[in-house]
Amino acid sequence: MKMDIMLLEGVVLLPKSVVPLNIFEPRYRKMLNDSLEGSRTFALASLIDQRPARYFGVGLVQSSIQNQDGTYQLILEGVDRYRMDKILSTEPVLTAECEKVVLYSRVSKDQVLRAKIKKIVKTIVDQYPQVAENLSGVFDDGLDDSDFCDLTGGILVGDPRVKQKLLETESAEKRLTLLHEFLDTARLS
Repeated sequence: MKMDIMLLEGVVLLPKSVVPLNIFEPRYRKMLNDSLEGSRTFALASLIDQRPARYFGVGLVQSSIQNQDGTYQLILEGVDRYRMDKILSTEPVLTAECEKVVLYSRVSKDQVLRAKIKKIVKTIVDQYPQVAENLSGVFDDGLDDSDFCDLTGGILVGDPRVKQKLLETESAEKRLTLLHEFLDTARLS
């Protein structure tokens, strides 16, 4: 599938996460206008060492406000992961041949690891009650492990390299391990 992609350093869009964006470059304003007139989907890839990350998120524009100067403020909610297979052009925006990533492991056999992550999140909520509302979905037992990792990582992981690793790791079990290691290390720091 051919797709236009916005590049932004240090920002990773995971499914289930929400990213606020300020769109001011004319090329991305046009890309957003096209999105709003169509499916309302918008692709966002992180720049890592000045190169586009191969794995990126596609989100749904939940809200957009056009300012008087023509710039936009929007809320983008991640819905899917994609992989860039071939860059077709870089001007005016990156256009690439892409494929949706289908996760092959949706349910973890290791519920102990998920329980450990929930315990760390509970500690965070107890220490910082103001984040409780944002993290309430983490305790929803109806989430599969993939959605659980995306929701938790999208809220609690600030390091874009770790978020990118969560985005590109297709195994739910490996993503749970990565998320636990990050949260456990961050808690001890």
